[in-house]
Parts: sequence; structure tokens; C-alpha cells
Amino acid sequence: MRRLWREPTVATLLHGYALTLLAFLFFGRYLQGNYLGYILAVASPVPFLLAEARAVVVRPRRRRVAQPGPVIEAPLPEPVPAALD
Repeated sequence: MRRLWREPTVATLLHGYALTLLAFLFFGRYLQGNYLGYILAVASPVPFLLAEARAVVVRPRRRRVAQPGPVIEAPLPEPVPAALD
């Protein structure tokens, strides 16, 4: 449940479901061979979904904080005289 909370993907959900179902059926009284086929069918897309999810994830880069430089005061430009007609 923690892993699903931290990484909510379909692959994580299917992986947890397959493992939980395997544990319940193994320790229960009704584990049969054909149930293993269902568990494998649920768990088989997990590697493909994980590879696809890793390819899509784009981690944001840290921005470099610009250091404040010295303040340089430039003189104001001189006003341009109006043209005489």
C-alpha cells in the first residue's frame, strides 16, 4: 500500500494485486493450478508497463538561482531638442 501511495501507476497496482492474490490463495485452502494461470495473466503486463512508465517520466531540473550583481546606475540620456520648422 505504501508503494502504491508513493507511485500510483497501473503497473504498481497490478503487481500488488497479483502478489496479494497469490498470498491469499496459497495460504487459503483453494489454491489450484489454474489459479496460477490467472495470477500470471495479471502479472505479465507489469514489466512492459514499468518500462513504459520509466520512459515517460521527466524529472524537473533544478533551476539555478541567479546571484544578485552590483547595481550600476546609468546616467539618464540628455533630452533631444525639438526640431525647428
